[in-house]
Amino acid sequence: MKRYFRCTVCDDMHYGENAPEICPTCETMRSYVEVTKDEAKEYFLQQKTRQAQPVREVALRFA
Repeated sequence: MKRYFRCTVCDDMHYGENAPEICPTCETMRSYVEVTKDEAKEYFLQQKTRQAQPVREVALRFA
């Protein structure tokens, strides 16, 4: 049975039978926790409504 998993380091979401051993986003080992379908849905809704910052503003923060 497939379930939802969230990385505790970078909030990457995974849907599958098992959590990945290594997060493909932040490369942390064994950092996934299982979340409910409602928690996953809320996460995706937040990501969809979050406004992206202009590229220039992000680049200036790391300069």
